Amino acid sequence: MPSERDVGSIRTGQAVVVRSVGFPGRDFEGTVSSIAKIIGPGSFGARGQSIFTDIDVAEVVVELQASDPLIVGMKVDVYFRRNDT
Repeated sequence: MPSERDVGSIRTGQAVVVRSVGFPGRDFEGTVSSIAKIIGPGSFGARGQSIFTDIDVAEVVVELQASDPLIVGMKVDVYFRRNDT
């Protein structure tokens, strides 16, 4: 979930790289499929430790390439590729 200050630079179709501690050393490629129309407070669910900040976020849905082994609900880091065109 990008912070409010970054959401203007994210576009549908933009390439991303996803990384998870569950699969060290692996990068998963994907694209942004949708961006929420509402900005809200950051929340990462009730499971595990969470560090909350005063940053508002927009939910971004990423479509991963087929056959990626990530499971719904895993915590991941998403890196948005720049669109320098």
